[in-house]
Amino acid sequence: MLQRDRHALSQRKWHLWLAGLAGMPYIAQNISAPAIPGQCNVFALCIVAACVVLWDRCEAHSTAKGTARLKRARRIVVLLGFYVMFVLAAAETIAIVRGRGPLESTFAIKANSSLSLVEFSCFILATVGWALSSPAKDSGAPSSSRPLLFCIGIGWPAASVLLSKVMGVFSALESLILCGTFGMVAALTSQWAASDWRPSPPQAMLLLCGQLTFLALKSFVLGDVYYCFCSYIPSAEWLLPLSLLVLAALPYLAFRARRKGELEMGSATTDDFDKARATLRTIDNDGALTNREFEVLAHTLTDEPARMIAGRLGIATSTVATFRKRGYEKLGVDGKREFQSLAGAQGERHPSPAEKTDEASREDFPTSTLRRIIWVLALLSVILLRPPVDLEIWGTTVIDMPRYLAWMAGLVLVVISVVRLASGCTLGTRPPRNANPPHDASLPFASAVLPLCALSLPITVYLSWIQSPEYLFWTVPCLCLCLTALGMEIVRPARDSPLTTHAAKVLCAGMDAFLVRGVDGVLLVGLGFIFSVQIGNMPPSDIPLCGCLASIVISLVCTIELVFAARVPRHPPHGQIERALKYLEGRGLGELQANVALGIALGQSTREICSTCQTTTATVKSYRLRTYQMLGVHNVRELRKLLQHDAGLTG
Repeated sequence: MLQRDRHALSQRKWHLWLAGLAGMPYIAQNISAPAIPGQCNVFALCIVAACVVLWDRCEAHSTAKGTARLKRARRIVVLLGFYVMFVLAAAETIAIVRGRGPLESTFAIKANSSLSLVEFSCFILATVGWALSSPAKDSGAPSSSRPLLFCIGIGWPAASVLLSKVMGVFSALESLILCGTFGMVAALTSQWAASDWRPSPPQAMLLLCGQLTFLALKSFVLGDVYYCFCSYIPSAEWLLPLSLLVLAALPYLAFRARRKGELEMGSATTDDFDKARATLRTIDNDGALTNREFEVLAHTLTDEPARMIAGRLGIATSTVATFRKRGYEKLGVDGKREFQSLAGAQGERHPSPAEKTDEASREDFPTSTLRRIIWVLALLSVILLRPPVDLEIWGTTVIDMPRYLAWMAGLVLVVISVVRLASGCTLGTRPPRNANPPHDASLPFASAVLPLCALSLPITVYLSWIQSPEYLFWTVPCLCLCLTALGMEIVRPARDSPLTTHAAKVLCAGMDAFLVRGVDGVLLVGLGFIFSVQIGNMPPSDIPLCGCLASIVISLVCTIELVFAARVPRHPPHGQIERALKYLEGRGLGELQANVALGIALGQSTREICSTCQTTTATVKSYRLRTYQMLGVHNVRELRKLLQHDAGLTG
């Protein structure tokens, strides 16, 4: 099979894979005998989000040594996800055809619980496989497609449920067909929006976030509004028309931004044109292109639309298309995609103007309109969402204000994360490039904090779920923060600053990167608050297993994410590095040994030094001992002090 045919087949598989995965919870929810329990869909999305974030962090800190094993693991997970989904679909179809009676016997209830747990695990495995098998970065997809993904995530399940209600569809088979139809529409829409798009972990997170928003609105608002609030808020039924109006407006805004937003925000700089012209000269060795064709193709290489090229060159849009076609024929390519692939083969293709920086990508969509719409829905959700159950003391109902505050805080945090994702922010927490590190000690690895997190689980269960469940939403975050600070203190290599001062600096740096500049931290903390309040209202015997898993995973991810977010760049300014290397070479160290010694002094791990210096672990260990002997030091602390005193190293 040709490489082009393989690529086209891979694209079709990805679109089918996307439609099947995104439609899984709604297909299961609309079947008459529930394959997945009621709240399990939301809990599954939370755990999937946590797993995606964890894998994203592990992949970001992995080295090239494990690339082959990573690819093999990805392939196994994806294939297993395919087979599991196929088997589950066949089992569900057989169960629908044969018919399901009510669960009456104890054996039937236990069997259904086991089947639900198996299907729940398979759904998590399939969705995580979808995220794992995608590349670490977006492969050429325009950032303006992010709002469209969010709209798809909300829109088609909402339309499916609405149509099933309006048409009176209550049959399991008809609901299954209806959900499948909307899944196909979503696949076609994604293929129309970005034909070469392969979902990356941030985009998977974005789509799941849209689905989670719809599930929250449907489960907590539309399902209970007539039960709890009709006597208090007569106008609550206006929420449904307002939501439909918003869902109808968002795709139009996304499409409009995709067509016209590039004209305002996508202008390339002179350096971009210079790079594009240099790349095009490399391709056009024999000078077959005319001047006009050369200029048009150079502008095309910077991802400028035809209207902007026509305005810059003073020609008509149809003339631009003609020059493009002639240039493609002379270069022997079929279209824009193959032309850009050819340019990328000559040298690294420079990114489009809308994807240079995070600040530029945030302005690629009219965020003001989207923010206003989502904040309106957020305020309505805070007013109309089902609050926690009031406490009853000696027959008197007491309003539990801390629970209400925690509930509203969780909702606001979730909405803020949705706004950040929809406006084009990246999922990961990236410290600013020019920011000065708030502390000079290297921070611990997540593996050092994991044992402390494992010890925190039984303590959390005992304190919150057994003794005082009403304080669960305070116990979990406080315990995670305390254990994070304690773990950072235990494994920190430097003892120069006081313990409390260093812990405060590390914790402040982590909170700033985790909650202020990040997206995943805000989302996970908000979900943790919401589900902690929900579980806190239940006696221990009624707490669902999925709820326990969700709370545990969210607590673990919050703790690990806080450690990773507090990691600041360890490298000092370039001038200090040069002075330190010259000092080490002047003391008799070779070039490679000086680089290894500098990495050791900066607190880098052996893997990081091997990756940076392109050497082996044994070489690093050998150079470490030689460096200590040649410089007359005994450990890393003395080496760092020597470089700080003699070479002026401050990092």
